[in-house]
Amino acid sequence: MTKAWTRTLAAILAAAALSAGCGGEQENPNLANVLLEQLLVKPIPQQEAVDKACGQAREVLEMIRGGVDFAALAAQYSTHVSAADSGLITVSQGWMPKEFDEAVLALKDSTLSDVIHTPQACYLVYRIKGTYLQVRSSHILIGVDRGKDGKAPEAEFRKTEKEAWSLYRQLKDGASFYELAREHSDDPGSAQNGGDISWTKRGQLVKEYEKVAFAQQPGEISEPVRTVYGWHIIRTVQKKDLSLTMRMIEFGAPVTEADRRRARRALEQARRRAEEGESMAALAQELEGNPDGEFIHAEKFSVRKNVLRPELASQISEMDAGDVSGVLENEKGFYFVRLLEDE
Repeated sequence: MTKAWTRTLAAILAAAALSAGCGGEQENPNLANVLLEQLLVKPIPQQEAVDKACGQAREVLEMIRGGVDFAALAAQYSTHVSAADSGLITVSQGWMPKEFDEAVLALKDSTLSDVIHTPQACYLVYRIKGTYLQVRSSHILIGVDRGKDGKAPEAEFRKTEKEAWSLYRQLKDGASFYELAREHSDDPGSAQNGGDISWTKRGQLVKEYEKVAFAQQPGEISEPVRTVYGWHIIRTVQKKDLSLTMRMIEFGAPVTEADRRRARRALEQARRRAEEGESMAALAQELEGNPDGEFIHAEKFSVRKNVLRPELASQISEMDAGDVSGVLENEKGFYFVRLLEDE
């Protein structure tokens, strides 16, 4: 979760330094970049409040099992913004806490979850569909001779089909996919690499090939698949960028002012240690699982000065490389930054 959050933050905030004008004018200092690292704490509710929210989740689960419409209950009970759309949401793997991700990944499509417990909330999920957006595959192509119209006569497919099935049987008997592709594949671009066509996104391949490549599990090898190009034996190597479409009901426990004060005190203690020279990454690792708040470390991200929050910008202007800011607040919680030396 922390790594994914860091990558997202860096992608949003990264920007190149721009000149204020041309013809030898001075560079506008507000358009320069600063290099920062950040430690943020998100307040977390008391366990008693979480337990109460999870108790409500169990009651609603029984209502769903009794036939009450999931979408209607999501609109009524969910504390997540998706309640406005009756709980319908599409997210990428890594978007939610690991407990949520693991539970939803284990579900089959068109399946209802049990109550999913996380440190700050409980969830009910009806997984509609999981779709991988990229696949890495290899293939052995037994090509057909196509006419000027791009089509091959049926006799061509019948003639080459036997060779494709012969190669498939060799693979089932343990032959090397890599070596057979190098020796027999009629796709010169991939044959030299053992059939590897690297990563492709949905919509980049002919539909018959794509359907099989995405449907197989990594390591699976298909029977010969017919396309306009001939017969393909397809090996699915890896899949990534899983998109999950679901309906979700979040039973979030309310964060009180006392919870916020605890989180801020914990961050202030961490800030004092950082000011004395301790590594923020090491502090975040040490504080993982702290009952006073969820600590998130964002390492080395570049931000243009004119997009900094005003309260942070005023502090940055008085800081030198290595200095630590005071504790600040945003919509997620409380944070401080260290100003790093430009690379």
